[in-house]
Amino acid sequence: MLFFLWERGSRASARRGEGLCARRHRFMHKIYEKALGVTMSEDEIDLQTAIADLVERFERQEMGIQPTSVNVMVRGDVVIVHLKAVLPAAEKHLALTERGQDLVSRFATMLFRGGAQPSVEQLIARAMDKRVLDVQTAISPLTGSIVAMFELGEKTSE
Repeated sequence: MLFFLWERGSRASARRGEGLCARRHRFMHKIYEKALGVTMSEDEIDLQTAIADLVERFERQEMGIQPTSVNVMVRGDVVIVHLKAVLPAAEKHLALTERGQDLVSRFATMLFRGGAQPSVEQLIARAMDKRVLDVQTAISPLTGSIVAMFELGEKTSE
């Protein structure tokens, strides 16, 4: 059953030009709907999938990193992005200490805020049509994952 859903989803996603992480993101929504009975509108799924695709493309093109997956959750004025396996070995090793974890976390926040143009913050602000008020990141040195939370403000355009 799961294989069938993946195949059907990946063909449709490939026609839309979505990246691999975005296809996985869309597929996971289908599993959550079936397993947990949580339903989301197509617009919500499309928005979260589009953000996942933007972040995955940014990481690949600007940072030279291919995350194993990008998961996005949008609830009200908060966007949470989970990037799996994005830390290189040296940063993973550095993040084993509390001080190193703080350093890597500040570096990741700096990159999300404006380390490249356009930054992830700008991409999310554009996708959500809202101003980003704050960005916070958390690092997992064991898995090499990053979780970023974007707090949104008022609409940027009418």
